[in-house]
Amino acid sequence: MILDEAEALLDPVSDIDGFMLACLVDASTGMVLASRKDHDDISLPTAAAGAADIANVLALLRASFRWTASRT
Repeated sequence: MILDEAEALLDPVSDIDGFMLACLVDASTGMVLASRKDHDDISLPTAAAGAADIANVLALLRASFRWTASRT
């Protein structure tokens, strides 16, 4: 994805009331591809890495549940 297109994907999000932070993150690496933030006290790399970890754990859990369900 071209960087300008990635940035454009986040434009509507920043119009939401109470907006603080939005990131487009590569789930496999946790790398921030595009971002918008309203507060300087939030660390984008930390938030992105945490989100990527959560996404990976959820994917592993889903795969585990499917494997268990297929054995019954």
